[in-house]
Amino acid sequence: MGAGGMIPADREFLEALRALTVQHEALLIFDEVVTFRLEPGGVQERYRVRPDLTSFAKIIGGGFPVGAFGGRTEVMEQFDPARPRPLWQSGTFNGNAITMIAGAVAMEHYPASEVARINALGDRLRDGFNATLRHADVTGVATGYGSFVGVHFAEEAPRNYRMAARGDQTLKRLVHLGLLAEGIFCAPRLMFCTSTAMDEAVIGGVIAAFGRVLERVA
Repeated sequence: MGAGGMIPADREFLEALRALTVQHEALLIFDEVVTFRLEPGGVQERYRVRPDLTSFAKIIGGGFPVGAFGGRTEVMEQFDPARPRPLWQSGTFNGNAITMIAGAVAMEHYPASEVARINALGDRLRDGFNATLRHADVTGVATGYGSFVGVHFAEEAPRNYRMAARGDQTLKRLVHLGLLAEGIFCAPRLMFCTSTAMDEAVIGGVIAAFGRVLERVA
């Protein structure tokens, strides 16, 4: 859950979805618009749960507006125009040449080794935030997976958006403003995303700034 606070899914939940959709002959669709960057095969690779369809966007466009979907053969062949009665999927910008080229180049510059590197940076950022919260004696926890990090001012790591909403939202707003004053830009909900432009020094600077902000507002 991205907007909900970078809350990873429970493997058992995804496995239950897969079992139920098979039982009821329904399609299982994974939205990997955000999460595709987290593993070379998306987080479905990490969880080892294979959906029938997957939606993609964001990084596969190399900065250009983009959307795509794919899935197992029995589903995708329904869109084959050579079929007697295909399902038509059309749009003004389908197969846009600039987006396709930019996306291909972006993916060439994002190999598995780079995925692993920025995931490790995200792990360090998350661990650093948690250590800083403990040192400052501030109730809170950093959540996420790989290159995605979220900060919650709550007793325990939230497992759904309801738990996340019960955290101290006032403190969250103050910390966001404090980080902006430190030159650190993150989402107002305290969502952080490590990227290929970052290195260990950048992460160290963010953790240090987070500590200074906590000292001022805690």
